[in-house]
Amino acid sequence: MSNYQKAIEQVSKETNNLSTLLIKKIEHDFERVDNILLLTKKAIFTKDKNSVFYDNRILEEYNDTISIKLKSFADSFDEIEKLIYIDKDGDIKYASNRLSKDVNVSDREYFKELKNNKDLNKSFSDVVISRLSGRESILLLHAIRDENKNLDGILAAVINTSFIRKILSSIDIGQNGVALIRNSETTKLITRYPSLDDSLINKPLPKDNEISKLIKSGSKYGYLEYTASTDDIKRFASFITMENFPFYIQIALSQDEYLKSWKDNLIVKSIFLGLFIFASIIIISVMKRNFNNEQKLLKELNNEKDRFENMFRIHSSIMLLIDPKNGQILDANNSAVSFYGYSLEKLKSMNVNEINQLSQEELNTIYQEAKQLKTNSFVFEHKLNNGKIKIVEVDSSPIETTSGIILFSIIKDVTKEKKIEDRLKRSYKRIEKLIDLQDNMIILTNGKNTKYANNKFFDFFGFSNLSDFKKSHKSICEFFIQNDEFFHLKKLENPENWINELKILDGSKRIVAMKGKNSKEHKFFVTVNSFDEDIMIIGFTDITNTIKEKIKLEIKVTQDKLTNAYNREYFDKYYKDWIISINKFNLKLAVVMLDIDNFKYVNDTFGHDVGDLVLIDFVKVICTNLRSNDIFVRWGGEEFILVLKLKDEKDLLKILENLRHKVEIYNFPKIGKRTCSFGATIYKDDEDIFKTIKRADEAVYKAKNLGRNRVEIIS
Repeated sequence: MSNYQKAIEQVSKETNNLSTLLIKKIEHDFERVDNILLLTKKAIFTKDKNSVFYDNRILEEYNDTISIKLKSFADSFDEIEKLIYIDKDGDIKYASNRLSKDVNVSDREYFKELKNNKDLNKSFSDVVISRLSGRESILLLHAIRDENKNLDGILAAVINTSFIRKILSSIDIGQNGVALIRNSETTKLITRYPSLDDSLINKPLPKDNEISKLIKSGSKYGYLEYTASTDDIKRFASFITMENFPFYIQIALSQDEYLKSWKDNLIVKSIFLGLFIFASIIIISVMKRNFNNEQKLLKELNNEKDRFENMFRIHSSIMLLIDPKNGQILDANNSAVSFYGYSLEKLKSMNVNEINQLSQEELNTIYQEAKQLKTNSFVFEHKLNNGKIKIVEVDSSPIETTSGIILFSIIKDVTKEKKIEDRLKRSYKRIEKLIDLQDNMIILTNGKNTKYANNKFFDFFGFSNLSDFKKSHKSICEFFIQNDEFFHLKKLENPENWINELKILDGSKRIVAMKGKNSKEHKFFVTVNSFDEDIMIIGFTDITNTIKEKIKLEIKVTQDKLTNAYNREYFDKYYKDWIISINKFNLKLAVVMLDIDNFKYVNDTFGHDVGDLVLIDFVKVICTNLRSNDIFVRWGGEEFILVLKLKDEKDLLKILENLRHKVEIYNFPKIGKRTCSFGATIYKDDEDIFKTIKRADEAVYKAKNLGRNRVEIIS
């Protein structure tokens, strides 16, 4: 393989690695933005049509509150410049920063696209000049639709393209290098580092462009050499498309950075030298055995010697003959003369330590290693006649001569390769620093063992470093708390497969609970991205405060305001989950209708205020005597529904009789004793839940007709 091909392979690896690092960072940031939009949408804008949210008069009173909530979400993420809510007419109604003027975006293509396509719920805009900030930005948009898929509004995150360009600039692309991001569906340019004329923004690639062809054919990555039309510089480029977003990253290094000239493969050429030496040994052996052919063989040997010397002189590889005893340069070929910038006579008068930057003591050690065949390949810094320092790879082999052993050294200039390697190492270190500066915990793991963790990880758990963590732990999944509201290992058949299970979950369900060094429970949103074949980058963003707000919001929506029992909205939201749960764990689901006996008499005689107090105390009595996973719902008026998960349906009567007795002996305020009738039934497989409720309703009527204050169970 020629040095040219090696250089191409090397630059392919470098551009691919740089593209991979960038794409992981940017895709991770886009995922964070996408997930905060989901949380914002659920916490603020996803409401029932009967909600006061849709009463415009009341909604106006909550403008400031909504803007404050948007600001709290936006301020938590550096990627987001603004969060905005656009109504169905294109007016920006709310923003994370206070609006100083009315703004309408109905003429924007992204708004038209979401309004006219009922099946489109998420998209990115082209680069636009923000009418709020005046900056170049792209928008990640989530549509909010009614039951007929008509557009109610759009929740959008505004991402300044300078933020993306800053990420692109975080890697070393050398002189005349380019890092850019384009839309993979349209090939339109989003942003580029270094920046060019603004007229190129949103401009697609020509249809005959090689990268455009590869992208259109479905290629996820690729390499090519090209000459840019913008500056006529020849570059080598690598591109990789994002898995979950319509973009691709392209890294291109200029030709001057990876190649100026190439030479023939040294190994192949050195074979000829080996053959000559081997042939010489054979010829000498034959001479000893056959004295009569001595003169003929000597002549052939001289011819071979002449051929070797000629090859040595004109070979394109840099070659030196060195005396290992004192480092004296005995001979040099034409390539060495050209490379070092000295005449042949000057080189032959020099000691190698005048070229090599190592000390004489270090060189003597290396000569001995080469002479004894312990090591024959070295990397040095050599100083040229013009003062420049070159990094060289030297292969030295001992050769027996009549005057003793000499070192035959073949020198290869690897300065560019080493610079590229050093740049790549620096890029990795920058990425590590970038990860360490993140506000969220980030680890590299294969699921079983943790390979890397950032400072935020150690701060949260209280470990000093990764070795300290590994003394007692292997994986972060050991810290997942068993809470059925969130992801945990008990939900999995194969806990070792926890990363893959997380990856396939909907974003809103990729939440885990963990305790840190202060023993306080925190909730984290989890992102999963590939790093290499078996290592994943796992990010943990602390959303404890967001979850608390969401829970408070859910409680307000799903609790009966008078009694604090659950309401019908809660029942409608979760009954399918209860059915899945009983099927999974082989349980029975009992549905019980409760009706306070003669409650109308209480209201008519004592008034509705007293009736409300009775309802409140009734719920307290029932809830005090329920099991931890029983669900109590106010169905309407004095009617309540109780949902029980049972291992054995024979336990149902005993449980309900206990509740009936607790109500019967309780002294209600101002009215004294009251009773309650219970009607129960068992849910049947694949049955409509409302048929089950209807049977429970029939059972409670049966209990009332048979005298009240009793339990009736029908199948």
